[in-house]
Amino acid sequence: MLIALVMALLAVPVFSQEIALVNPGFEQPAENDATLPAGWQRWQATPAQVYLDEQAPYEGTRCAALRPNPPGKGTVVLKQYFTDYEPGVEYEVVFAGRTNGVAAGRLNIINWTAIEDKRGRKDIYPGTVVTFDNTDWQVFGTTFIAPKQTGQQLYLELSHGRFAPPEAIISWDDFSIRPVLPAHRKLLKLTGESDHALYTTLVNTRFEIGSRCDMADYFLDDAVHHAGMSEDLARPLRRRIEDVRDGFDAVIAQWTRRHAEVYGVDLAVTRLTDEDFAARELLLRSTLADGQLALENAVATATQALQSLEADARRAAGELLIPPQTASEVTTDTLGDRFHRIVSWHGYMTDESYVHRAMWDLPATIVQGYLWRESNWPLRDRFFEANTPRTFPYFERVVAEGWPDLTALRESVQREMAVLGDRPGFRGFEIDEPSIMDKHVATDEGYAAFEQYLAGKYSGEERAALGIADTTGWTIADEVETDAHRVLWMEWQRFKIDLMTRRLVEAEEFIKSQPGEPVLLPVIQQFLPSEPQRASWVSVPAALDWIAMDPYSGGAPSEAFEMDLLRSNSKGPTYLVVGTCYDPTAGRFNKDMCISLAHADGLWVWCWVYMSKYRAPGFLANGWERQYRHLWKPGMWEAAREVFGKIDAAEEYLVHTTSGTPIAVVFSERTGIFDSGEKPGNDLIRHFHIIQGLYQGLHQTHLAEEAVFAEALTAESLADRQVLLLADARLLNNREVGVIREWVRGGGTLIAMGPTSLCDEWGRPQEDYALADVFGASYQGTIEKPGAIAPGLSNEIALPGDHEADLIEPTTATVTASYAGGQPAVLRNSFGSGTCWLITNAWLGAAYSGSASLKSIDKIYQPGARELLERLCRTGIAGGALPVELWTDCPAAVEMTLRRQGERLIVHLLNYANDTTVSGVSLRVTGDTPARIFDPTRPNDAIPVHDDGDGVRFTVPDFDNHTMFVIQPR
Repeated sequence: MLIALVMALLAVPVFSQEIALVNPGFEQPAENDATLPAGWQRWQATPAQVYLDEQAPYEGTRCAALRPNPPGKGTVVLKQYFTDYEPGVEYEVVFAGRTNGVAAGRLNIINWTAIEDKRGRKDIYPGTVVTFDNTDWQVFGTTFIAPKQTGQQLYLELSHGRFAPPEAIISWDDFSIRPVLPAHRKLLKLTGESDHALYTTLVNTRFEIGSRCDMADYFLDDAVHHAGMSEDLARPLRRRIEDVRDGFDAVIAQWTRRHAEVYGVDLAVTRLTDEDFAARELLLRSTLADGQLALENAVATATQALQSLEADARRAAGELLIPPQTASEVTTDTLGDRFHRIVSWHGYMTDESYVHRAMWDLPATIVQGYLWRESNWPLRDRFFEANTPRTFPYFERVVAEGWPDLTALRESVQREMAVLGDRPGFRGFEIDEPSIMDKHVATDEGYAAFEQYLAGKYSGEERAALGIADTTGWTIADEVETDAHRVLWMEWQRFKIDLMTRRLVEAEEFIKSQPGEPVLLPVIQQFLPSEPQRASWVSVPAALDWIAMDPYSGGAPSEAFEMDLLRSNSKGPTYLVVGTCYDPTAGRFNKDMCISLAHADGLWVWCWVYMSKYRAPGFLANGWERQYRHLWKPGMWEAAREVFGKIDAAEEYLVHTTSGTPIAVVFSERTGIFDSGEKPGNDLIRHFHIIQGLYQGLHQTHLAEEAVFAEALTAESLADRQVLLLADARLLNNREVGVIREWVRGGGTLIAMGPTSLCDEWGRPQEDYALADVFGASYQGTIEKPGAIAPGLSNEIALPGDHEADLIEPTTATVTASYAGGQPAVLRNSFGSGTCWLITNAWLGAAYSGSASLKSIDKIYQPGARELLERLCRTGIAGGALPVELWTDCPAAVEMTLRRQGERLIVHLLNYANDTTVSGVSLRVTGDTPARIFDPTRPNDAIPVHDDGDGVRFTVPDFDNHTMFVIQPR
């Protein structure tokens, strides 16, 4: 009764139909906790993270403050539940917020009842998320639609943006939730319409004049190079172009600022008075009218100046004859000779002449189109008309309806060939991320084909030994409970993988059989972390002429890891697809593209509309325009020009390269497939994340490494490797076990972890490791809570959670470190001429704070984890040093990658950290003094070196994202 009375007293006066919040201004502390605002609840937080703050509140004497947890400890939340709403009514949540500039604040409205009922996202999130990063108090408003049923429990969730560091402070004050009335809706409608009208005018005019200025500049370039115009004659014309550009840009900048002032705030309509309504309506109408008039006049002035300038330029140029040029030659035999820069074009920017000339200026080498629909054919025709004398190879998307049946694909190819076959530059077709799922083959015909697959693969005796002699009645829906079920489940995945691979090879061969031998450009789906069998990176790339992959990761280290894996078993070149819309900033986009230089054989930017120099006007005509505003970002074009230009300058040193490091981290696709069948809970870190963690941890020590597939290991591929990291690779087959065993016997150093080789290739547990002789230890069971690895070779390492470790009995191995309970943790065994280190816990690769998410850039490793990895790796490297070593302290976010090109060594440094410049770093080249060290983008600039008696050192010039060096031997 007392609590109810207190709550009633804390509620503010309520407007008609207003939802009454408890303590909306945070003025009152909770009865039993003076740091907590009454009526509100903490989640994943202590008083150190969520508390009442008396420092400069928005109103009254207090506000709420929120500090994030350390990485990996969960999102801090302050929330208040409410059920008192009018069903189906639209409400506006208004509040004041600010930050200390370190990270963003975040407000969400969530339906807890919908979560408990397991309903969809639309019901769970009835409103729009608000994020803010302003450092002064600002009022925000956002709307939501109340559920149509009464009594459902909703709550306000006050939190922080992703990856917020603990020092961030988010402050909140003055909440209200009021219904949106007809007058409010009318004003919001006027706001949206006038906002869009002025915004569209800004975009259209910016593109119209900006692109026309660019085309005038391009004409002068052509006149100088192909018509004999002197640069002295061109220079005053270029100044006139810049004058037009600068004058128009000044008007654009003025009205962009004005647009942001009027429309760039969340309008809290439910707090407006009648006078506010009238003033706001007048402001909206006058801003639109004045802006459109000013821009119309600016366009007229710029157009008149450009018309005069263009006429003068044509007269000065005289006869202009541009010789035929081709961006690249694309045939099956020449794919690896270029580091292609592919750009996807969807046609949203419809000035095809400007698009074509701007892509040439990048410089791109291939255009991939999405213009297969008949409605887009006129635009595509005009592009091909522009595609001479400067000719881009052009690839069109082909739709594979009915996949994995190829009937529709063949018909689509033949239809397109009839239209495109003789067009200048047409070179083939792209298939967009095919994959194979159970639904594609779990039919009567599919099960019959599976039976034929088994009959062709195994003899009757072999099937009986595997327990799969009779598959009558078995379906993929059966529970995987017995060893026979495991075999059938894994064989079914193999059957699907083989079917998909065969279909893609058939598609490639069919396309190449067409007149002119067009090429298939495939993009493989990114299912490696969760369901590798849906698009096998082991089988498909090994069978096709080239392959591309879009990681959807925004320039994270996981992209490097994934591209290494893709390249480790590919028949031809591999291409990193960079999704511009997933990169939050132009700087991140730059880093994203730069990953391709070190870890791929080419770059594919998807797509033009998000990285063009100007926003594409055509994209504003459909319902995506609001989302599109945040996907296109200033600076993306400049980033693309910088990286494409770097590739163009250094291309000679980016093609036909091989690995330059003796260290490899091994990922078992088969183990990843088995993980997907086990359906692990969210608390289980999968094999993929363990290996990615090892890869990223080792890169933070600046030891160059590469990731490879276990299935791709051969005696030839291991010939130049000195160290293999093999963690949690439970499902190795006999061939892989034999290759690894003989490689160690021949002198290699194996660093094995956890239950590696403890299952057969179908996931059936074995009594002992298949590599027990190499490990020098025998499997005895598991340790449920091994605890930390006590100091031995490294500092104490607290491994994640309560994950199990293997209990082993040393046979020939020596124990070098133990767990707190005395059980062996790290062992060393001599095997032939080689060495094996066994870490009995698989989780060293997950010994970090931070999200296990693939997109997580920052991983903070437990003390001793990286040091142990580095120390063990160095025991296996000849001389204990790589051919190139970082000689000075270097940020952990900088990765070093080594590639070889014949006798040359090529060094790449990638900086993953946002908005930082790497300075003060030196590299040391060990062994014989090279003949020359140079940056291939500036080959004539000398790099001073210092001889230190056992190699040479040189200082790396400051860089933001990527730099590279060629080390030329004598």
